Amino acid sequence: MKIRLILWAALLCGTIFRANAQGVEFRDLTFRQALEQAQKEGKLVFMDCYTSWCGPCKNMLNNVFTLAEAGEFMNEEFVCVKYDMEKGEGIELGKRFEVRAFPTFFILRPDGTVQHKLVGGSQWERFRMRVERGLNEKTSLLYLEGRNQAGKLSTKEYAAYVNALRDASRDKEIETFCQEAFGKLNDKVKCRRENWYLFEQEMLPNDERFIYLVENKSDFDKNIGGTIVDERICSVYSDALNRLHSDKGNTWVEMCGLIKRQSEKIEFDGKDKISCLLEYIVALKARDVENVLQCLEKNKENLPTYVEFDMLGGLNFIVDLGDNSQVEHYIQLGREAENKAGTPQLKELIKRAFDKLQDELTDRTTYVELKGKVTKDKMENVNLYEVVDGKERLVATTHISEDGHYGFSFQPAYQGFYTVGGEKILDRVRLYLEPGDRAEVNILEDTLMITDRNTPENLLLARWESMMIPVRKRLDDMKYVLFDYRDFYPYFEAFLPQAEKFKDEITLRDATFAALVKQTVDYDLDYAAFRILNALKATKEVYMRDGRPTHIPSRPTPADYPEYYKTIVEKGKLSDASILRQPYGYDYLQRYTTFACGGEKERIALEDRLEWLSSDPLKAEMILWEMEKCRKYEDYIKLLDIYGNYLTTVNHQQRLDAVSAKLYKGAAGKLASDFTYPDRNGKLVSLSDFRGKVVVVDVWATWCGPCRAEIPHLLKLEKEMRGKDVVFIGVSVDEQKDYKKWLEALEQEGLEGIQLFANGENKQGRDKIMNDYKIKGIPRFMVFDKKGKVVTINSPRPSSPELKSLLQKLLK
Repeated sequence: MKIRLILWAALLCGTIFRANAQGVEFRDLTFRQALEQAQKEGKLVFMDCYTSWCGPCKNMLNNVFTLAEAGEFMNEEFVCVKYDMEKGEGIELGKRFEVRAFPTFFILRPDGTVQHKLVGGSQWERFRMRVERGLNEKTSLLYLEGRNQAGKLSTKEYAAYVNALRDASRDKEIETFCQEAFGKLNDKVKCRRENWYLFEQEMLPNDERFIYLVENKSDFDKNIGGTIVDERICSVYSDALNRLHSDKGNTWVEMCGLIKRQSEKIEFDGKDKISCLLEYIVALKARDVENVLQCLEKNKENLPTYVEFDMLGGLNFIVDLGDNSQVEHYIQLGREAENKAGTPQLKELIKRAFDKLQDELTDRTTYVELKGKVTKDKMENVNLYEVVDGKERLVATTHISEDGHYGFSFQPAYQGFYTVGGEKILDRVRLYLEPGDRAEVNILEDTLMITDRNTPENLLLARWESMMIPVRKRLDDMKYVLFDYRDFYPYFEAFLPQAEKFKDEITLRDATFAALVKQTVDYDLDYAAFRILNALKATKEVYMRDGRPTHIPSRPTPADYPEYYKTIVEKGKLSDASILRQPYGYDYLQRYTTFACGGEKERIALEDRLEWLSSDPLKAEMILWEMEKCRKYEDYIKLLDIYGNYLTTVNHQQRLDAVSAKLYKGAAGKLASDFTYPDRNGKLVSLSDFRGKVVVVDVWATWCGPCRAEIPHLLKLEKEMRGKDVVFIGVSVDEQKDYKKWLEALEQEGLEGIQLFANGENKQGRDKIMNDYKIKGIPRFMVFDKKGKVVTINSPRPSSPELKSLLQKLLK
C-alpha cells in the first residue's frame, strides 16, 4: 500500500511538472467565470487582450508564454485567460477596458477592478518585472494612482508611480508628472541616484530636465556613472534628431541650434556620432546638396541605417537642385551603399534606384529642360527658336496646358543663345543654353521673366534682358508708335550709363561668359540705335488728308543723331563672326553696313559693304544675302563667279543650292546649273568640266526598275556615238547606305565612263540636281550643248530613236 502511494505521488508530481513545463496555462473561461475562479483560488486574473493579425501578440503567445519559467510563475499567481478583441466576448471587453493597442495585458482583482495595466510585450525577464510591479499592491498602478490623486504620494513613491505609468504606456502623464516632480525638488538633490528616474523618461534637448542634466553633467557622472549618463545624453540627442529627420515643419532650425550649443559645452562618449548626425540633419533640412554629399562621404560609418533608405527617395532634392557633378557624386555614393547593403533585397532596391538616376543624369547631360507658366491673354502656344547664321529658326512648338504651363525637353544643336516665347519678337526672350541645363521662363501679360530656377549664366542674362525689354518696346510696340526719335534719343542716352554700370558690375566666375554678356550688351545697344533709324514711327502732330486726321511718318536724319552714333561703326570692328550668335545678327549686318556706307540698302554696292567687314564668315553672309535678293539665275551665277571663294562650308553650299533651285528654270538656251559629285574612284567631277562637248546626263538609281531597263539602250547609244564630241554622265541618286550596291550595279550592267554618286560626300547632295532641275521622278535624261547651255532637261530616253536624232543634230 505504501509503495502504491509513493508511485501515485510521483505520477502526480510528474504531471504537475509537465503542466508547468508547457508554459502559461490560458484557461478556457468567460470573463465572469475567470473572476469567479480567481475568487475561489484566492488569485488575481491575468487577461491577455490580443488580435489574430498582431505580430507582437503572436510573439508573446508563441515565444514568451510557452517558456517553462513563465508558466511556473504565472500559473502560480494568476488565473490566466486570453481574448481576441475582434471576436466574441473580446469585442465588449475591448470597449469596457478601453483597449487601444495590442497586445495589452490587465491584472484584475476578482471584483473586476484593474490593479495594473501593461501595454506591449517584451522578453520574459523584463515582462516578469513589469508583472511583479502589478502583482505587488504597493507598486501597482491602482494603488499609486489613488495616492497621487489624494495628494498622499510621497517622493519615495515617485519612481514607482512613473514605472506603473510606463507599464500602461501613459507617456503624456509621465512627462507631466516628471516635470512637476522635477520642479518640486531643490537643485542639490536632483542629481542624486534616487531621482535618476526623472531623466530616464522621454525628454527633448529643450526639456528643463535635460538642460539641468547637461549643465550638471559632472555631478551626474559621480552619482550615476559616466557611462550611463553619456548613453542617456546620446539617446536624447539621437531621438530628437531622428524625429527632426521625419518632421515636415521648421522646428529643426531652433532644435538643431540648441543641440549644437549644448553639445559644444560638454564631452561624452558618442559625441562624434551625434555631431555627424546633426550635420547631416541640418544639411538635409536645408536641402544643402553639397553638405549632404560631404556627410555621406566622410561620415557614412557614423550615420544611422535609415540614411540608406533616404537614398531610395528622401534625397531626391539632390537631383532637383544639384548640378551634374553633384548628381554624379551622389550616384557614386549610391553604388557604394549598394555594395555594402545588408540584405539582397536592400541591395536590389538601391541598384534599381541608382540605375534610374544614372539614366536621368545621362538625359540631363544630353537634354535641355525648359518650362514656365503663361498668363498672357490669348496666347495658346509657346515657340522655341535656335539661332542659325544670325537668324531665329523654329525648333519646336508646344501647347500651353489648361493650368497655364508649358515645357520643352530637347537636345540642343549647339551651346549658345536660344529664344523662347510667342510669335512676335516682343513676346520672346533670349536664353543661353547648353546640354544639361534646366531653365524656366514665365510669360506674363506685359513682360517675360526668367525666374530664379536657372543657371547663373541665365540669371545674369536675365538682369540684362529685364533692362532691355522696355527699350525694345519703345522701338517695336505699337503703343509707342508716336514715341519717335525725338523721344527715343533722350531716353536712350539716359539708358546708356545704366548699361555701362551693368557691365562694370558683372562678377561671374566664368570669365568667358562674362565677356560674352558684355559683348551682347554692346551689340544690343548698337542694334537698338540702328532700329530707330527706320522704325515705324510718326510725329504727334496731325494733318488732314482726304478729310481725315493723319500723323506724319517720322524718321531721323544724320543731323538728328546723338553722339553715340559716332562710335557705332569703324573699320575692323566686326573682326569675327560672333554677331551671328545673336538672334538678330543677320539683320544687324545689313543695318551695320548700310549705316557705315551712309545710304539705303538698295543703293549700296556689295563690294562697298564688304569693305566694312574684316571677317570672311561675315563677308560670306553678306554675299549670300545679296544672292538671296537676286531675281535672275544669271545674276546669281555672276555673284558666284566673283565671290564663290568665300562660300566654303556645307551650310553655305546648302543655302547656295536653295537659291539656285529657286532661280533656275532649266529653260532651253539658258546656262546649265552646274553640279559636282564624286566618281567611282572618289574624284570630283563637275558638269562644267565638259564645256565643248555635247553632254547627256542620266539621273538614275539602282532600285529603279525603269532606270535599269534603259541601261542596255544607253550602252548601245554610247557605242554608236563613240569618237564623237558626246559625253555620257550617269548620276546615281541612291542613298549613302546603298553605295556598295551602286558599285556592284556598275559592274553587273557594264557601265563604264563617267559615273557619279550624288550622295557620296553629302547626304543632301542629290538635292542639288533634283531641285535645280525639278526632278520629281526617275529615270530623267537631260541634254546640254557644247556651250554648257540647256537643250532639254527632260529629253527622250535612249530606248527612243528621238534621243539619237537630237544628238546628231547638235553635232552638226
